[in-house]
Amino acid sequence: MTYQILMIEDDEQICEVVKDYFTRESENEIVVRTAQNGQDGLDLFETERVDLVLLDIMLPGMDGFAICREMRRTSMVPILFLTARSSERDILLGYDLGCDDYIIKPFSLVTLYAKCKALIRRSKDISRTGELVCGRIHMKPSEYRVLVDSQEIELAPKEFALLRMLLENKNKTVARERLLIGVWGYDYDGSDRCVDNHIRKIRKHLGSAGKQIKTVIGNGYQIRGDDDEKEQKQCEKAYKWKQQMESLQESEFIPLGKTVLNYLRNDEIELYNTLKNDSSISNKDDILKRVFKELNLNPDTGFKILKGE
Repeated sequence: MTYQILMIEDDEQICEVVKDYFTRESENEIVVRTAQNGQDGLDLFETERVDLVLLDIMLPGMDGFAICREMRRTSMVPILFLTARSSERDILLGYDLGCDDYIIKPFSLVTLYAKCKALIRRSKDISRTGELVCGRIHMKPSEYRVLVDSQEIELAPKEFALLRMLLENKNKTVARERLLIGVWGYDYDGSDRCVDNHIRKIRKHLGSAGKQIKTVIGNGYQIRGDDDEKEQKQCEKAYKWKQQMESLQESEFIPLGKTVLNYLRNDEIELYNTLKNDSSISNKDDILKRVFKELNLNPDTGFKILKGE
């Protein structure tokens, strides 16, 4: 299979060097098409299959930022800025507009080739997964569309990319640092608070479905479907029970722990692991009564269970 890169660059010598290197290294699997100005580049983008865009900023007529903005209206194709503009302001603007990477001239052909291959591979892996669904949220990555209850909503490029990462890891916690690198890139020097700010915007766009995005304190975020709400509540309740029982003696805890597991019907919840022996606890009966209340157990029945009766 061949992949097609669109390079929008007004320096013909750079175009020829990149084209020759990519053709040789890929053994003709990567074809580089070139355009010397923004309008010609957009025309090729709209009429040809493009797997990745290499984009200069300083171009005749329409500049690279405007081209990136226009492409992101309809496509999530990987875009890599290749430019002499090295100010932090330009780099941040590029990422805000939705680029996937930003390389400053002069550049290494080896590094450029490696980054292009990685971006194409990641893009194709995502395309093969097809539609991403979690509860009421439905994403079509190849069409750059997000729907909630069949109602289409609009997301900015970075918001779309963040939501896509969460959906690809449904029911798993995605660390804030991983989200930052995945969406803003390794070279981003800003604060990771930008992840929190974008998550807040995504939740607002999603409306009531925004509750499906859970904050994992001190770690990152997780997206869960409506069908997972019951399991989530069980886990939260189990954690509360675990806290209440941490100070119970092991001989008292184990029978009760088995009862908790029976009620939860979830063998994966490890309620035994954090148990501590503490003979200084004087109000064990009060703690147990609270636990029994959570379990909807009659206290007398609960104490009988503890005694093995």
